[in-house]
Amino acid sequence: MPAKKGQAFNKYSKETKKEAVRLRMEESWTYSQIMEKLYLEKPQNLEQARSQITEYISFYNMERFQNKLGDLSPIEFRKKVAA
Repeated sequence: MPAKKGQAFNKYSKETKKEAVRLRMEESWTYSQIMEKLYLEKPQNLEQARSQITEYISFYNMERFQNKLGDLSPIEFRKKVAA
């Protein structure tokens, strides 16, 4: 018997549901940012597009300031913790 819509989601804790929604929103925003970068930079071929996406993901994960890290970039945060 197939599950009813939303049935599987109901068995998870409230915290798990909140985290799932938060991640979905964050991923959606990241996708929008990547698409905006490609629109503005207009890659000439697939290789250029891949390079631009890789560059953005590297910036997003390593260089941008993050509230959860005390408004430090991940690199700055690691240096601070290691000191």
